[in-house]
Amino acid sequence: MFIPLQIFSLPLLLITLFLFLTVVAKWMSSKLGGRILRMPPGPWKLPIIGNLHQLIGVSMYHHKFTNLAKRHGPIVHLQICEISAVLISSPELAEHVLRTNELNFAQRPQLLDEDIIPYKGSSLIFSPYNDYWKHIRRITMSDLLGAKRIQTFKFVREAEVRNLVETIYGSSANVSINLSDQFYTLSNNIITRSVIGNKSNYQEEFRNVLDEMTRLTGNVGVHDLFPSLKVLHFVTWKRVALRRVFKRLDKILDAIIDEHKAVNPSRSEEKDLLDLLLNVYGSNDSSSGLTIDNIKNYVLDVFAGGSRRICPGESFALVFIRLALFQLLFHFDWKLPNGVNPLELDMSESYDITTRRKIDLYAVAMPVHGTGMTNSSASYKHAST
Repeated sequence: MFIPLQIFSLPLLLITLFLFLTVVAKWMSSKLGGRILRMPPGPWKLPIIGNLHQLIGVSMYHHKFTNLAKRHGPIVHLQICEISAVLISSPELAEHVLRTNELNFAQRPQLLDEDIIPYKGSSLIFSPYNDYWKHIRRITMSDLLGAKRIQTFKFVREAEVRNLVETIYGSSANVSINLSDQFYTLSNNIITRSVIGNKSNYQEEFRNVLDEMTRLTGNVGVHDLFPSLKVLHFVTWKRVALRRVFKRLDKILDAIIDEHKAVNPSRSEEKDLLDLLLNVYGSNDSSSGLTIDNIKNYVLDVFAGGSRRICPGESFALVFIRLALFQLLFHFDWKLPNGVNPLELDMSESYDITTRRKIDLYAVAMPVHGTGMTNSSASYKHAST
């Protein structure tokens, strides 16, 4: 018998898909053994997608979470497709989670397949919380990002901040400067020079690939929302894109490491973080357990951050932020362009991998007389110590 094609309409297909997914969800729930967990209160849920529809929209996520907390209290349960999440919105409960019971919440959810994560998950960021993680974090905090080690990169911070001040001095008078862009470039330059030096031929390519990796890992795909549907992991574009990015990144890191190995390690110039790691690797110190993959991970972790409570690079960042602000306020008076009232400054937010200003900050720099670059060595010494 001939069946007219028009009966396979879009509404019918959607209804069929909805019923199919409902059956699948109920079957998966029964496979869990019928366990009923006591969850905090939360907003009403739809079948399959749970509370996903309440998180979609133009508002920032933290604004949505604030509104949910006002309606449902400081602890809220959210069902985001297959992901069961608990939202904490009070200092007291946050202390219970992050301090009192920190070990119970130390694990990161695994959103990527093991074979996609670079270097087989030995990274400080992606590694599960275990003895290996404690070991590499101890090395990172004591040998690589400790106070003494941060001081060894003082020359990089001073040089890059001086370049920024000179750039602003060289700009035309009464021209507004994009400070958001300038600070982004400054932080990139300082971190890149501190980690892989100023002599690599792959600096720009390395930064571009890192930006792409950050963008991809910051996006949540359908396969992340339905982790039990393994087939989605193999058909998603994100998996293919991440494989390509990690492959490029691995080749670039190999090339940068080869560059550093080719240079005489006894050279008198200041060493970067990669030099220090390669020195440990080549010292035949079995106690360090350092491998080339570990070195690559350390390099990536400095850029991305990874810790149980807080980014281990926080102290590294605060030092150069203080220096940059000190120098910009020491050498210049500042005003907003076009007579904008500071109280009327647009502070709208934009969400990416982090929350930032939606509109870049522009300001006009007016050099302060008697604080030229030739007179600033004392101020550098004071601000960078």
